[in-house]
Amino acid sequence: MKKLFALLLLVALIALPACGGSKTEETTTTQPTAYDTLTGLDKEFFDVFQCRIPQFNDPASVRVTKILYIDTADYGDYFYVTVNATNGFGGVVPTDYFLSTNFFGTTGDLAKLSTEQTTAITHRMVEKRNAMESFNITAINVAVKEYLEENGLS
Repeated sequence: MKKLFALLLLVALIALPACGGSKTEETTTTQPTAYDTLTGLDKEFFDVFQCRIPQFNDPASVRVTKILYIDTADYGDYFYVTVNATNGFGGVVPTDYFLSTNFFGTTGDLAKLSTEQTTAITHRMVEKRNAMESFNITAINVAVKEYLEENGLS
């Protein structure tokens, strides 16, 4: 009886790894990137903004503080964004920009657009001042930091 029990125990121990009993499987989980967590207008904004980040004097200092979405029927979508960034004199100054897929500039740069386009943008902006969309500024800034690191700009 003892021999039979010992034989069964030996067979069970030999078969254990084949059944996956003591073998540990390594599973790797991929964490979503900061960009992957952006949704809706946050992602739309970042898709347009990220190619403008290297244009700043010190890209590593770029922090978005406010965003207003401006949809114009005839001239596309714009974002009115406030960015804190280090200027050429070493000071961090909040500056307002207008941003679209075709345009990036300050309020003074709007003169580069047609009068009709400038009027449409500013009129729509005034209409929307009190109805600001909710942007996840923290998530956008995390995505900015991730972009900076991935592109060697931090």
